[in-house]
Amino acid sequence: MLVVLRHIALVRNLAHETGLGARGFLVDAICPNHSRTDMGGADAPRSAEEGAATAVWLATREFDPAGSTDAQKVTGVLWEDNQIVPW
Repeated sequence: MLVVLRHIALVRNLAHETGLGARGFLVDAICPNHSRTDMGGADAPRSAEEGAATAVWLATREFDPAGSTDAQKVTGVLWEDNQIVPW
């Protein structure tokens, strides 16, 4: 649990220290879920591509702090399947 709390603090603090996207980059955490990788094993329910989909989506999303959706205006949070997960 302590490791999780440190990761949450790191993501939130870095996001705030960089102006929540105002300096040109975003800081977020993602959960790829149980994916078929060396770590997840051959029996995992998701492909590696499915596990990476949220990371790719975040890296290519349009970011506008005044945007109309969470994906456009929020950084410093945990994402899973393109949705914000409460810490």
